[in-house]
Amino acid sequence: MSDHVKIWDPNDWEDNVKALLRVHYGPGQFVEVPAKHGGDFGIEGFSRTGCAYQCYAAQEPLSTEDLYVKQRDKATTDLGKFVKNRADLLALLGATNIYRWILMVPRFESAKLVQHLEKKSEEVRLAKLPYAAEDFHACVETDDLFTIERAQLSDVGLAKVSLPINEVPTGELSAWNTDNYDQIAILEGKLAVLIGPSPSLTDLQSSRNRMIAHLLQGQNVLQNLHLNYPQMYQSVRRCKDSRENFLTTLAQVTSPAPQKLFNEVLAQFKNELAESNPGLDRYTAEVLVWEAVADWLVRCPLSFRGTNHV
Repeated sequence: MSDHVKIWDPNDWEDNVKALLRVHYGPGQFVEVPAKHGGDFGIEGFSRTGCAYQCYAAQEPLSTEDLYVKQRDKATTDLGKFVKNRADLLALLGATNIYRWILMVPRFESAKLVQHLEKKSEEVRLAKLPYAAEDFHACVETDDLFTIERAQLSDVGLAKVSLPINEVPTGELSAWNTDNYDQIAILEGKLAVLIGPSPSLTDLQSSRNRMIAHLLQGQNVLQNLHLNYPQMYQSVRRCKDSRENFLTTLAQVTSPAPQKLFNEVLAQFKNELAESNPGLDRYTAEVLVWEAVADWLVRCPLSFRGTNHV
């Protein structure tokens, strides 16, 4: 399993999928089928256009094979209910004819699952169900099918954007240090003030490398946002640019202790980013805050009176 797969609670996954479907289909076009009272017919909702949905989040972490087995068994069980509960489903669906039964999962990695679903599709077609179309197919999808809808929910804070956060490879960090000698000198001058009197070379280098790692890690997240959530990316950029616009003035007209100024800037930008982008999950927002602070230290918008590198 990938180290960066999000582990979903089954109920949270179902709520996530249904929220996306409500946005996708619009008012009155997606019908939920609660299982609590007289439900559990092999679907958790359907659209008036003929798509039925079943949500399933297996308990991770799982190998590819184990994930396939669990998803296969889930599909087998629920497609069996879709056939067995003929009278109830006919009363539920009315004039709606189902041509796609879709298993919504956080991830799937096996072609064998697709093969299995095609086999089960043929069994459903042979059952000649009055509510299943002649070209009925069962398939599997992730919520990547609804990237636009997810972005819309995230923009208003109804869904959280959680992006993969990868450690910066040592080689990439070393290459940045080599290619940005002048910025390294500026950064080390500021860190020497922040760390305290006479920091050791080891402490200074460790702090410098951590700050550059924050910078590169955050830039990767920003690139991901730009590609997949352009509206949120623009909001994050506006928030950062707005705060940066006042940093140089702040450093010139006030004279708080460097550590105090640093902590105030960190806390203030964290609050501003959270308020303007409620759809960012907490950890992703934290990475973006540290990217901004590292960037400001390297480029000089965030400076401290009395340092040699302003």
